[in-house]
Amino acid sequence: MRCPPLRLIASTIYLISPLALSAQAVPPTCANISTGVGASLNGFIPFPASSPWNTNIASAKVDPNSANLIASIGASTNLFPNFGSGELGGSGGGIPYLVVDNTQPLAAIDYIANGNQSDPGPMPIPANAPIEGGPNPGGDRHVIVLDKTNCWLYELDSAYLQPDGSWQAASGAIWDLQNGEHRPWTWTSADAAGLPVFPGLVRYDEVAAGAINHALSFTVPTTREAFVAPAVNWAGNGQSSNAPPMGTRLRLKAHVNISGFSQTNQVILTALKNYGMFLADNGSGIDLIGDTDPRWNNEDLQNLTQLNASNFEVVQMPAITTPANVPAGPLPQILSFTSAETSPGVYNLSWNVQENSYLILTPSPGPVRGNSIQVSPSATTTYSLIATNPIGRDTAQTTITIGASATPQIIKYEWSATACAGPCYIKYFQSARPTHATDPILIWYGGGGWVDLATGCPGISNVGVSTCPDYTYWTNQGYNVYQPDYPLNSQGYLMSDIQAGAACAVSYMAQNNLPGNWNQVVFGGSSAGGPLAFTVGAAPNSFFLSGCPSTSTSWTTVGFILLSTPGCEDSRANCLCNPSTATYTEDKCNNLFGANPLSSAPANNMALASSPDQYLTCPGCWIEKGAPPIVQLVGTTDAVIDPNIQYEFQTAVQNAGYTVALTKCTGLGHVCDFGTLDDTDCNSWPLNLTTAPAACHVAPHCKNGAATCNVWGAFVEPAISQLLANTTSAAVRKAAGGTR
Repeated sequence: MRCPPLRLIASTIYLISPLALSAQAVPPTCANISTGVGASLNGFIPFPASSPWNTNIASAKVDPNSANLIASIGASTNLFPNFGSGELGGSGGGIPYLVVDNTQPLAAIDYIANGNQSDPGPMPIPANAPIEGGPNPGGDRHVIVLDKTNCWLYELDSAYLQPDGSWQAASGAIWDLQNGEHRPWTWTSADAAGLPVFPGLVRYDEVAAGAINHALSFTVPTTREAFVAPAVNWAGNGQSSNAPPMGTRLRLKAHVNISGFSQTNQVILTALKNYGMFLADNGSGIDLIGDTDPRWNNEDLQNLTQLNASNFEVVQMPAITTPANVPAGPLPQILSFTSAETSPGVYNLSWNVQENSYLILTPSPGPVRGNSIQVSPSATTTYSLIATNPIGRDTAQTTITIGASATPQIIKYEWSATACAGPCYIKYFQSARPTHATDPILIWYGGGGWVDLATGCPGISNVGVSTCPDYTYWTNQGYNVYQPDYPLNSQGYLMSDIQAGAACAVSYMAQNNLPGNWNQVVFGGSSAGGPLAFTVGAAPNSFFLSGCPSTSTSWTTVGFILLSTPGCEDSRANCLCNPSTATYTEDKCNNLFGANPLSSAPANNMALASSPDQYLTCPGCWIEKGAPPIVQLVGTTDAVIDPNIQYEFQTAVQNAGYTVALTKCTGLGHVCDFGTLDDTDCNSWPLNLTTAPAACHVAPHCKNGAATCNVWGAFVEPAISQLLANTTSAAVRKAAGGTR
């Protein structure tokens, strides 16, 4: 119910520009609407031309009971413009509105009164949306937002912004501006009659343009417990047939002389002659509802009060609906509602619905059209499809499950090679997709190894970087993740043996056809695991697989992801790239683990990157030229591996024909300050640096929610997206003796 209006509103006088009359061959669309508070619709009119709102009733018959209905309202009751500019007592007149586009984030809606008759959120309503009665809202507190991109209208009643940016309201409705379907019988909306508020407003932009080509809306104090279309609900408690039901349409009588009114008021009164106004709510009478706009001339609008109810007549009403004859019919029926993954992380929601007027999909995106839509949930999400027609609603649900178990399968294997005279182990994290058996593969080598920071084979206590990573990001993207164990230099293994052991693990997985698509393999590694990943994925496998149980298995490398990968300095060339039978130690390589020299490699394969030879010498000896794209991430303040050495790695592999997407984690350290993931407490990856337990050894500057600590979102994900976009190219290599 509308509160009685403030009859005197402080005003500033504005001049209305001359009327602009123009004809358009093509009706404007939602795309023509401007954005902002009180924005112009630039000629767009909500709902189709066939809608009752847009039907010219200048020549329609008068209702037989018109005289009694007008008498019930009060023949001497003045027309009052319940809108304007300025404010009195801190409250503004009229109902403001806001136009947004599809960049406006969605807000959750909580209904506290009529939720069972309201359309669920989310809705694109910003925290600064204007509220009726502002700056000190009172009364009905309507909030009205138009989404010009998707052509939807959102309306709330008794709306209150919450601290978290959501909105609380008594009721709310969503309207498809492209069709004329109405809400269920006996349901309210943001107005008592179940009608939309916005289409019935007297708007300044239309008056300034010279014409209002739709019906308006009004209120009166006393109404009947009944309604007529297009209204769908009543708010009265009387049974008198002489009291107007909701939806009653008044028309200014044709003979009323309006020539003495201002040009502005003539536009309004002409609309009342041609389109009339619908009874939309209980309130003061006769209150004509309009928008809030500083350009209104309040003093001029007050001249409309010269008219009263006797100047109006009731247009012949359609069938009157009372509690005794509410229409019946079939409810909407959702025959199917399913989800299917169309690409990693992208799901198609599709449905088949009968007897439907409009659809809403929660928790997002809200109202939808058609019979399908694509979504990309970041976590397991249950979607509800809500179908509504004039009789009621039907609801169906489907759940998209994101993320496989963080607990990996442990695969045990053995071989007789020096590199790992078994048993050795591989952790397998299954793709979250139902098609996991044929999904792509990520083989990840953790850091902290090669010297003395990780326990290699035999043993399972600390594989690579321990049990911390659960690789949820990758399994959610549809990757099968394998994390091979590898031996340590401090255990007496040559670098070549370490590399061979890492390669044999891949050979074992491919030979035994472990789950995944072995023609789509991404190799990744952090710190010491970077060179392992790179040389295993890029080197001709004949250098590595000779000691493995099988050398006939092939796979296709399609990309690399390398975090803080050691490179090469000329001064250490003999450490990194010189074949030797000596055991390589931390002291000799000065914590620069570099590429692996292979004691059994032919000398003529150890050419410089700039040579025409097929292989690189440093860094990463014996890698094949011109292979798949690389994502390289470097912490610019890395104190473990000099960033300059990492940049040399980029230069070297680019000289070898690789495409490198270098991402600098500006101001961050080793592995971009993910932290030293060496504890089982760190049970998620990417690590939440703001909430990680102390045992995770998060870099000090990353605590307390520092903005630079969103390493994954700020650096890794964009780089990975670029990599995945590039892996569709022909730049892939075949392993195990296949065609290069």
